[in-house]
Amino acid sequence: MDEVKPSVPQTEPTLWQRNYEYVKEHWIVFSIMLCGAIASIYFGFWPKYPQRELTYAIQPVRTAIVQVSQPTGIAVTYNLDPA
Repeated sequence: MDEVKPSVPQTEPTLWQRNYEYVKEHWIVFSIMLCGAIASIYFGFWPKYPQRELTYAIQPVRTAIVQVSQPTGIAVTYNLDPA
C-alpha cells in the first residue's frame, strides 16, 4: 500500500508577498516611477536661479491729466466730504 503523506495546509500569501510578486511582474513601471520621483525632487525643490534683488525705478517727469482751463467730471473727496 502507498503511504499517504500529510498535506501541508495552504495559507494565503501575506501582503508583502503579494506586493513583491506585483513589483516583480511590473518592474519597468516601478523603475519609471522611481526615475520620475527623483527627477521631480531634483527639478522641483532645488533652487534653479540665484537670489535676485528687487530693482525698481521711479519716473521723475510729471504728467498732467487735467488742464486747469477745461473743467472735467473728476472730483476729490476725503471721508465723503469734498476737498
